[in-house]
Amino acid sequence: MPRLVGCGPDGRRVKFEFASHGPYVELIGGRGAGKTAVLEHLRDAYSQRIPQAHADLGAANLGMAGLAPFAPGTAPNASAVTDLLYYLEYQLHQRFRGATWRPKPLAPPPLRCPRLVYGLLAVTAWRVGDDKVPAPDLLAARAALAQLFIDSQPTPAARQALVNSLTSTVATMVTGLVGVPAPIDEVVKPLIETVGNRLLSPRLRRRAIGWWGGRKLNAVGDSWAQLTALSLNFRAGGPSRERAERHLVAALLADVRDYYGWWRRFNDDPGPLLLLDNAHTELGTLFLKLLCQAQHETIETTPDARTQPPDTRTQPVVVAAALGDENAHTPVGSVTETSGWTRPSTAGAPESWLLRLGLRPLTADHVMEMLIEARADSALSTPVTELSDGRPAVVAGLVAAATGREHGEPDLGALLGLGEGEPRTTVCSRLLDGLLPDPLARQRLTFFAAALDTPAAQHLSVAFPRGDGGVLPVPATLTYLRADHWSGGRRQGDDQAFVADRTLRVLLLHELRAAGPGVWAQVHRRLRSFYEDGGAASAERTVRGLHHALALGDRENVTRGLHRLFVKDHARPWLDALKLICAAPLPPDGLTPPRKPQDGCPTCAEHAPQAHQTHHAIGRLVDALWRQSAPAAVPRADRIDLVALQLTILATGSENDCCQDVLYRAHLTWPGELRRWRRAPDLTIPQGGDR
Repeated sequence: MPRLVGCGPDGRRVKFEFASHGPYVELIGGRGAGKTAVLEHLRDAYSQRIPQAHADLGAANLGMAGLAPFAPGTAPNASAVTDLLYYLEYQLHQRFRGATWRPKPLAPPPLRCPRLVYGLLAVTAWRVGDDKVPAPDLLAARAALAQLFIDSQPTPAARQALVNSLTSTVATMVTGLVGVPAPIDEVVKPLIETVGNRLLSPRLRRRAIGWWGGRKLNAVGDSWAQLTALSLNFRAGGPSRERAERHLVAALLADVRDYYGWWRRFNDDPGPLLLLDNAHTELGTLFLKLLCQAQHETIETTPDARTQPPDTRTQPVVVAAALGDENAHTPVGSVTETSGWTRPSTAGAPESWLLRLGLRPLTADHVMEMLIEARADSALSTPVTELSDGRPAVVAGLVAAATGREHGEPDLGALLGLGEGEPRTTVCSRLLDGLLPDPLARQRLTFFAAALDTPAAQHLSVAFPRGDGGVLPVPATLTYLRADHWSGGRRQGDDQAFVADRTLRVLLLHELRAAGPGVWAQVHRRLRSFYEDGGAASAERTVRGLHHALALGDRENVTRGLHRLFVKDHARPWLDALKLICAAPLPPDGLTPPRKPQDGCPTCAEHAPQAHQTHHAIGRLVDALWRQSAPAAVPRADRIDLVALQLTILATGSENDCCQDVLYRAHLTWPGELRRWRRAPDLTIPQGGDR
């Protein structure tokens, strides 16, 4: 970032990486990847150093408490883009101290945007006679515009004078001399001149008007005709409105270029900084598109720009953050020395002005550093990394919860269950607040999290609590998962799991467990019945049904099912089944397990007498591996040794040499994987013979 801005966070001069225009940066990552934290760090690091503006493009008020929601797309005189430009202009206009190498008496003046102000005024401050928006809404929009200009006046007397001038001017233009609206081309010039004379110096006014005169929105006509065409294009909607918005973004870029003239470039003044959060939204996608197009057109139309491109400091530094798959883009950590970005040619695509960087997960070493800095138990570094998948937001929440607690054996389950306040809010609940900001989607996902696939979730939806308001909760939830990019993280089980992301599924199941034994039993009984009662019987359906049986604590029937598969199936598929079954979540305290069957094991009866030893070995193996595979479990030597012993017993009892080989290899490798915090269903089945 310092190489783009030309200034470090300490205010000292940094050499620019690019001799000409640099890229606009877009940080890509999933929920909890730290995108917002990066923008907030940049905002605080460069506070008072350079002009800057910060906006949350996913919030109706752009992230500023007290602002009214941005304009709907149907308003003829305003849009989300114009509201955003108003807000950015307002922030860029604020005074700042400047870089440390500037002489203190020569603190830089605020950045003015006369071209943008004139364009916004022409677009938003008037309505033609056939507009179908109630006059009060338009008057409110004009009042907001007036307030923006009024706030910029230095003294109460100046503000009152502007109020009086705007009030009389707007009132005259709204009613006309005979009580009907005047033609728009008779309104733009007097309105803009009234505001311009109050707010801008003669030099800025001349430059702004002259710039609009060269925009060629209309084939003929002076600056006022071009501004009138801008307003008419905006009101036409569709592609014409987008074209008008692109001219407004170009006006912002031109104002920045004008502000950074030869004197500020001579002093190495760093450029302004625009920080845009949630750029994956409709507004964010459109604004970045307009920004790149306006930048590309500037290079194409500026004299000598192709051979002598303008200085880097004549453009704003834009850092946007967007939801997406971070693995599909260059890691941000790989551009510490050079970005590798090259300026696109005039024949290139405008999108080439974006440098997309992926925010990679934190490593165990990073987590260790955070724990040490917080004076928390450093033994938590591995379990926190495993549970969070390196997501900075989850790591930060867990580290904060661990701060001040006594050191000892790591207990992530207890950590997630810590709570405070009334009503009590747990650590897990706070983490989900950040990962799933939509409360309805969170409610649905918590209920469906235990489902191993989408058909099972559909079966479960019949028991979904009433009052949700959604007719099709499963398709709606799948749409939300795709839109929020919850398909790019590490997987839990196979890729068809309804909630495939490991971290999210663990937290949701913890939330479901906290709902109590009744809800837990209802969910897993319904899911178990889907595999046992519906459809043709198959080994896969049997295994998935046993997964939910184990989540209900029905270990005896799980042991019987695995015993039956053991004598029928190949060794590799049997180990795959064992892993999926033992990945079942632990039930909540207070859940009454099903009654044990009164009759004996049918498989034992068919294959006696050695089958009894196999049956007991499978039961002990299931219990040890299941408990060791819980997300909050730490490696325990007694459980791991028990897993190894039972695999040895099963290998010894097998009559097939290939089966013995596969089970014996698992006996050699699984204990080491379990000690390294690996757990079912991710244990590997070593290569070897098969039965």
